Amino acid sequence: MSELLLFRTRVVHCGETAQRILTGLRDERLEHGVWFLKVASVPGEPRSRRYGIYGWKGVDAIGGTGLDPAVQWINDNELLASRLIESPFRDGECTGSHDVCFWIHEDGTVEAVNQSVAR
Repeated sequence: MSELLLFRTRVVHCGETAQRILTGLRDERLEHGVWFLKVASVPGEPRSRRYGIYGWKGVDAIGGTGLDPAVQWINDNELLASRLIESPFRDGECTGSHDVCFWIHEDGTVEAVNQSVAR
């Protein structure tokens, strides 16, 4: 595969992953009020192998600094706060009445961890 084709393929995959994440984090109940979103990569799934600035997998496609504005934008709510958790969720970390935790799979699919917001 040529370098240019590899580059283009990884750009497309990175964008598709980011789109799946944002779609998975959109929920009409998050459009109002204060919510604390915590996201983490699924334990045991491969992490990103970078190719320049592209080729990210899972939550790395959005990154920790891009997470807040992304979830605020997709849910049209500036009161949302988010945090990227680098390790698996600890007991009690997702039990607050306004805590919402999600696993992000390497392909960008999103899985709710707690029941504060039913998916």
